[in-house]
Amino acid sequence: MDFRVGGAIHFTWENEPCPYTGRIEVIEEPQRFAFCWPSYAVSHPRLTFATAPSTLVDITLQERAEGTLLTLVESGFASPPQPIPAEEAYRDNQDGWQECLNGLRAYLQSQQVV
Repeated sequence: MDFRVGGAIHFTWENEPCPYTGRIEVIEEPQRFAFCWPSYAVSHPRLTFATAPSTLVDITLQERAEGTLLTLVESGFASPPQPIPAEEAYRDNQDGWQECLNGLRAYLQSQQVV
């Protein structure tokens, strides 16, 4: 990862054939991080990273008395490319992010509280 606004960010998953590349849009340490990526190309072999439009993933952290609230919002599903309906693209990404957040929760809960 090229950790600067405009820098490249790369993702890999065990069950996906290739890495995914995006661009960092916002860095506001330690509260906010946002990036664009061609999420429509994930799991849809008829699209390529070159032809798929990008969505914006915006992650914020807020301190709370009981811990830290992480909010993840992905936007840009209003007009997905053909042949993917907007609802399908949204649902696929929602499921993927839920898996990621569940994994993060499990990891954090397994750590010692200092």
